[in-house]
Amino acid sequence: MQTGKLDLAKGDYDAAVAKFADAQKVKGIDPQAQYESLYFTALAHLLAKQADSAAASLGAVQKWVAENLKGDDLTSSPRLWGCWNIALTS
Repeated sequence: MQTGKLDLAKGDYDAAVAKFADAQKVKGIDPQAQYESLYFTALAHLLAKQADSAAASLGAVQKWVAENLKGDDLTSSPRLWGCWNIALTS
């Protein structure tokens, strides 16, 4: 995951997307990492100006949030809250 973020920072969006996809395949991945892999995939597509892929990735983030964060989960995790709020209101 961290390598994907570094790839994202240096502008290697395809490599970043590949790293985030690998992270999503890890068995037992925790919810924070699941969310981040989806969120940063959407961000990588957006920064790469791949509008269709970015929109599809945002849909995946929104679906994940709807399925995995309920009630207090939405406000009890500060690390998630800011990122998903941005994703849902953009």
